[in-house]
Amino acid sequence: MSCTNDSKLIILKLGGSAITDKSRPLCPRTEVMKSLAREISKLIHKNFRFILIHGGGSFGHYVATSYRIDRGETSYRGYIETRIAMLRLNELLCRYFSDAGIPIVPIHPSCIMIASNG
Repeated sequence: MSCTNDSKLIILKLGGSAITDKSRPLCPRTEVMKSLAREISKLIHKNFRFILIHGGGSFGHYVATSYRIDRGETSYRGYIETRIAMLRLNELLCRYFSDAGIPIVPIHPSCIMIASNG
């Protein structure tokens, strides 16, 4: 699976509502994730490159709401718990995409951002 410089780049966001069941906390839609991985794998073999972005769905939003982060409140504990939930969701996606033969490398937003005043 190699891409050349003339490969087409696709930036694709996997919406949280598509990859999780937002009516139930921390509930992945594993069959949807596996299906997406299979379809994207086919495109990679046709010389497409991808940047994948995914939403939080019932992982990130559920936890953030429980700590009122969605209302602008600052909570160190809420940040940590939300991050852990998002890491769990990201791990599932990475596992299914890797199983489909996709060389995937996650880049977490918290690893590339800079905080001001602490």
